[in-house]
Amino acid sequence: MSGNRKQKPRKRTWAFYTIIASLIILVLPVAYLGITGIRSLLERGTPLVGDRYQNDLDPAIKDEDLETLKTVLAEYEQVNISLKTSTLRIYVLNDSITESNMNDFLSGVYEKVLGVFDKETYFTTRGVQKQYDLEIHAFNDSEEAYAYGLLVKNANMEEPLFDLLSEPRSQEIVDYFYEVDVETQSPEAEAEGEVSEENVDEAEGE
Repeated sequence: MSGNRKQKPRKRTWAFYTIIASLIILVLPVAYLGITGIRSLLERGTPLVGDRYQNDLDPAIKDEDLETLKTVLAEYEQVNISLKTSTLRIYVLNDSITESNMNDFLSGVYEKVLGVFDKETYFTTRGVQKQYDLEIHAFNDSEEAYAYGLLVKNANMEEPLFDLLSEPRSQEIVDYFYEVDVETQSPEAEAEGEVSEENVDEAEGE
């Protein structure tokens, strides 16, 4: 009679459920790593394409906007406009430019640019949203009185910064290098160089 009795199912203890939960916790990261590894092998050699300015540069400067700007700046002798990544660069060549009127000239170009692109809309950061930087390069084609200036307005600046690039920061350093250059090209320096070369040749011959 005892052989015919049905065996009661064993009650599962907390240890059983603990083991199941541990297995699940181990399987999930292993499966994730496995899928990631397989996906990486399949995509090997494929370039990653992203957008570093996602949600930035809004509104964007379009080609038709640049054409409008070229028309506005057409009064100057020669103008070149470049838009790369997030910087609008404008190069203006004009014979009327001098070091004394450089800031006024750059300010005039800057005002014309703002007539096409509003400063607060295009060249000013709003919170974490990045906007465009602006550079205006102005120079003449004179060998005797060459002048080169730069106006910079990045998106974090309230007002633009002017810089006269054709004027050295330190005239003493410029004069020093001119003196060194003159000394190295003087007849005495050339003669010394020839003598030293002769000494080397004689030493090699011995």
